Amino acid sequence: MGRLTISNITNNEPWPNKAEAEAHFTQSELFGQWQIERGFKVRRLVLKDNDRPILWWQALTAPLIRRHTQIYIPHGPIVLDPSDLNPTVIKLFKEELFKLAREDKAVFVRLDPQIKDWTKSALNKNGFKTAPAFAAHSTLTQPRYEWIMDLIGSETDWFNRMSKDTRYSIRTAQKRGTVTEIINENLTSELNNFYQLVLETSKRNNFRLHPKSYYEKVLSETSRNQSGFIVKASFNGIPLVMNLITTGSPTALHVFGGSTTVHRDQLASYLAHWAGFIEAKRQGATTYSFGGISFGEDQNPSWVDLTAFKQKFPGHIKDYGPLYDLPISRLWYYAYVTAKKFR
Repeated sequence: MGRLTISNITNNEPWPNKAEAEAHFTQSELFGQWQIERGFKVRRLVLKDNDRPILWWQALTAPLIRRHTQIYIPHGPIVLDPSDLNPTVIKLFKEELFKLAREDKAVFVRLDPQIKDWTKSALNKNGFKTAPAFAAHSTLTQPRYEWIMDLIGSETDWFNRMSKDTRYSIRTAQKRGTVTEIINENLTSELNNFYQLVLETSKRNNFRLHPKSYYEKVLSETSRNQSGFIVKASFNGIPLVMNLITTGSPTALHVFGGSTTVHRDQLASYLAHWAGFIEAKRQGATTYSFGGISFGEDQNPSWVDLTAFKQKFPGHIKDYGPLYDLPISRLWYYAYVTAKKFR
């Protein structure tokens, strides 16, 4: 191993194709742009052995307690060759996290690495702690589990893999006059309709929503980067369902979606996802993620109905593993964890 260095990745410096392909959407530059709109500080860094990249990660700094912050590396860092993860590399990575944390007055650094080689034992030896389940949920952290559907094969193959009830719902939506539209450009033209449906869904399922300005930024940046599309399902000109799907990697991700209870008998949500599968594959995706679900150690009461709906489509659970915390200020960290426990 040669000289190890860590440097910032500039906005016009692309990640290697393999790293971009293997990374979760939350490690993309587009996701980082969205977080800047939320007021978070975003860094993109790379650890190199001489000129050969070993680790990449995007880190978000967000408010936590009083003037203190937290740093989160969603579904990262990214590793191309697990054999590079020797004690020297891990030690340097940890030292960099401490440096960033001190700059930002962070109480802890949180990460959820996707690689199996970062075992619990190895992380614990370097001061990382498995985040308590009761402290894991926040508007910042990502779900541990996602529901994934393969897009291999033809549309007929997908349809035949579905349950009888799901096939019936898709056919019935079509017969009753529900129509779908794929919007690939100027996504902000649909902002008002999109936000209204997302707002109604948040009230119905009891989860918090970002300000409308955030969704405007999301649609604007997604459109500018040509990194996603909207599926709109309507009946008699009335939007019933709208889903935002990000693309650009092998997995198309259903990031945000909203629906109304008006004309529920149109079964528009089923047809909207069906149209999303077709467009995602057309744009090069081989899998389709419905996003987070409530499962196992990551139970979320407000997601129970959404999870049941997603699992009506054929797929499998993707487990990204537990969250790990690196406490920086132990006093503030345990104060934070205790407060979360009794909230």
